[in-house]
Amino acid sequence: HAAVIAQAVPEFDVMFGPQRGTAAPEPGRVEAVMLQAIEALLGAVASAERPLVIALDDLQWASPLSIRMFEGLVAAARPVPGVLVIGAYRGNEL
Repeated sequence: HAAVIAQAVPEFDVMFGPQRGTAAPEPGRVEAVMLQAIEALLGAVASAERPLVIALDDLQWASPLSIRMFEGLVAAARPVPGVLVIGAYRGNEL
C-alpha cells in the first residue's frame, strides 16, 4: 500500500523509500485502494497502547476526494484501533 500513498503524496518516499515498479490500481479502484492504504498506515503507527489523534480543521475547503477519505475513516466497518479522527469546519464558509 505504500506505493499508492507515495503516488498521491511523493513526500512519503522519504518515509517509505522509493516505490518503483509497483503497478497502479485500476482507475475504478483508486479510492478504495487509497483508503485501504491509509488504514494500513494508521494501523502500523497506532494501537490501543499508542493512540493517535488526527485533527482536521477547515474541512469546508477540503476536496470531495478528501471528504470521502475522511468519511471512510470515520464510518469504517472495522475502525483502526487506537485512532481518533476529529473534523471541524466553518458552516458560514460552506
